[in-house]
Amino acid sequence: MAVERQTLVFYMGIASSGMISQRLIQHGLSASTPVAIIERGTQPEQRVMTSVLGTLAMMIELHAVETPALLIIGDVVTLYREANTFYNETNALRSAITPRCSVG
Repeated sequence: MAVERQTLVFYMGIASSGMISQRLIQHGLSASTPVAIIERGTQPEQRVMTSVLGTLAMMIELHAVETPALLIIGDVVTLYREANTFYNETNALRSAITPRCSVG
């Protein structure tokens, strides 16, 4: 399961985050591997937190992370800051009112 330069994603892994990080480190993944937690993704209350594998469980407890949440583990997390510069509230998807179609 622990292979360098791969991306691991755990859906609903918050409760098991301590075991997940411990096992990945035991199987060779560095404790300094980047991790991200996306809480309530795509919802207005979405939160994104980044850290490293060795402090994952502590970060979840410190920030009182709730489900639903995704754990993303791997170097891809380092791209978050770069990609996040392209996103802002003005570019967010909004509800659209579309005219009704009529036959005729």
